[in-house]
Amino acid sequence: MKHKRLKHVRKVISFYRNHFNFSPPYKVLADGTFCCSALAFKLNIKDQIKAYIGDDVKLYTTLCVLSELEKLGKDVYGGLVIAKQYAIHKCPHKEPISAAKCLTHLLKSGDMKSYFIATQDPLVSEVVRSAPGIPLLYIAHRTVLVERPSQYDVHRANHSDTSKIVPNEQQRKTLTVLKEKEQLIAEPVQKRRRKKGGPNSLSCKKKKPKKAAQELNKTGKTRKRKKRMKKAKTAGDVQSVQESS
Repeated sequence: MKHKRLKHVRKVISFYRNHFNFSPPYKVLADGTFCCSALAFKLNIKDQIKAYIGDDVKLYTTLCVLSELEKLGKDVYGGLVIAKQYAIHKCPHKEPISAAKCLTHLLKSGDMKSYFIATQDPLVSEVVRSAPGIPLLYIAHRTVLVERPSQYDVHRANHSDTSKIVPNEQQRKTLTVLKEKEQLIAEPVQKRRRKKGGPNSLSCKKKKPKKAAQELNKTGKTRKRKKRMKKAKTAGDVQSVQESS
């Protein structure tokens, strides 16, 4: 099971490295729900993420997340202690708002590029799935897991691959200029125009009658004459016999 999880996370990280320019040190932004869940399962977030993603990892949170945990009081005090150990990612909110609204604003504004988002909040998770190039970390079965890339990320990665292969108009122009300089483009061959002339002398000749056809016709006529002569003779013989009788 552990081998499958490591194989899965390597595949996901290589996907985001190749298509969304992720590179170490990997940045992970965690909210209060993730810290509290880790405490409930008795997980050390830093050790778990380092063993899962890699040693070169930096953990972040926001002031809005810390202020929300402080307001919730003793029930989430352990999560507050964990979150305070992380670096602060500056959010644009002068007055603290809820952690879910803060992370949603950061994700929609495009301020979370090259960040992993670690959360157990289902609403924030849906926003992460719709945001381009943001992997989602969550806790399940007493371990930290990374969600596979969303369909939107896969579609965008495929589109970027095809755009890299097919040159745009500017690239085509530069290619033609370079080819002309290197004399790689062949000059267009001009087709020869046919001269206008009279009809073909061979086609104007009269067709000669075929000897075989003539001979057949002759033989046919002679046969017909012979048949007529025979008929006439037989008729004459019959008359002569009748007269004699």
